[in-house]
Amino acid sequence: MKNIILLALLGIMIASCNKTEETPDVICDSELNCLDENCQFTISNIVGHTKFLTCYESWAIVVESDVEVNSWYVPDEWDASYQEEDIKVTFCGFVRDNTLPLIFPDPMPGRFYQIELAGIERNVE
Repeated sequence: MKNIILLALLGIMIASCNKTEETPDVICDSELNCLDENCQFTISNIVGHTKFLTCYESWAIVVESDVEVNSWYVPDEWDASYQEEDIKVTFCGFVRDNTLPLIFPDPMPGRFYQIELAGIERNVE
């Protein structure tokens, strides 16, 4: 009887360790550190989705927040295959203040940054 209970507990523990859809992919497995004075902060393994920002005429990754305003990250360079609406991605990189000129005077609400990507991957759903 003890063996059956132990096997049942072991099975429950193994099942609870399975990766769920809510667990983001790890694409930057080491800590990123700012290398120059332009870097404001770094982000690692953040989940967001792609959007085109008409106010800057640039593609961006938006990280939505229920508590604060959304954060918008405009990559310096990235593969054109990510430049379509609503691709869910996990990314990491070096973030700095946004210096892009506004094409339209009133951008969407949120925090806007520029980012040098250290890694990006599509999320499989």
